[in-house]
Amino acid sequence: MYWLFIGLSAILILPAIIFVMKSMLNIGASEELETNLEIAFLKNQLLQINKNLESGISSKDDEFNRNSISRRILKLHQSTAIKTEFIPAPKKITKFIVICISLMCIFGTHLTYLITGDSFFNSQNMINVKLGNFKTEQNQQSQETIEAKILTDKNPRIEKELNLELNSFKSLVEELKTALENRPNDLQGQKLLVKNSFQIGDFSTARKAQKKVLELLKSEAKSSDYSKYAELCIIAASGYVSPEAEAAIETAISLNQKNSQANFYLSLLQLQKQKFSPAFETWVKLLQNEPSSSKWINILVQQIENFSVNLGANLIEGQQLTSEYSSITFDFLKVLTALEQRLNQYEEPIEAWASLITSYQNLKFLQKAEVKIKNFKSQYPLLNSQVEQLGEGLKEK
Repeated sequence: MYWLFIGLSAILILPAIIFVMKSMLNIGASEELETNLEIAFLKNQLLQINKNLESGISSKDDEFNRNSISRRILKLHQSTAIKTEFIPAPKKITKFIVICISLMCIFGTHLTYLITGDSFFNSQNMINVKLGNFKTEQNQQSQETIEAKILTDKNPRIEKELNLELNSFKSLVEELKTALENRPNDLQGQKLLVKNSFQIGDFSTARKAQKKVLELLKSEAKSSDYSKYAELCIIAASGYVSPEAEAAIETAISLNQKNSQANFYLSLLQLQKQKFSPAFETWVKLLQNEPSSSKWINILVQQIENFSVNLGANLIEGQQLTSEYSSITFDFLKVLTALEQRLNQYEEPIEAWASLITSYQNLKFLQKAEVKIKNFKSQYPLLNSQVEQLGEGLKEK
């Protein structure tokens, strides 16, 4: 897919570069070949004759000469040839500019692919767990039931605004869907439908297309294919982890236990089922094992902070904790410790430090939060101003 994208882009861009090169290597210079001196001389004679005629000092030949000179001037103007010659531009400057344009096109094409290419999923905070709100149901709702309910709950006005903005793109997706009805086994077409449907916010269609991809791949389906399907299920269900998503997560992990995407959504499933301790263990493993470039850490940090808000809302300062909340808090503190260890190991964004400190504040551990602020200031003195507001928040609490 990458080389196909690069090849098509090159076909479109190369003619433009060649045209620019040709234009820059040849600078047009027009040169008139008329006899300017002769015309000027004749015009001067004509002016003198006109003055003589106006003053009354004239001979019988003046009128004839004036007409002859006028015709001569007109003839010279009409017969003037304009020749265009091309002279070469400075070679060094021209080559430098052409190289810069080529590099910009190559880099721009590569960057465009990275932005809109295969890694197009931008996972957000999929579920906001509130203690006691998610109970394991004996009859869990299916994926289709949840999607149908979400469809009926959509705001028509907002949908209309979105449709106006994406109308042209949506029409292309509809054409693709129509084409795939006649060619349901077109694997590349189904993958393209997944990508484009996701981009216009039609998550249900994207999920169904990814399900078809899994059916076509059969035993060749990879762990990432199943975890992608699980992600689409959860997004289409607005954060609810359906039995279909759960099955996809389990399959993905069975094929690759280190699949970060699958493990992240496994933790959301565990939270949904009120299995907090296993969920926290999954978070700790992700914090310890994910590379510094992993996008899942930023998503996980957001999830950690959100959970601290919900957990903190159930903790009243000075009140004796129940054994349930005490156990949850104890296990959650292990997650915060793992997060702090990671922040000391890698150069994560300052937002991650802010989330760590805020999480301690939400849990009413104000002294710990203050210690973390001091530690941060000592490690990153140039960024002190960016955590001052956290310190002000401690004073207010």
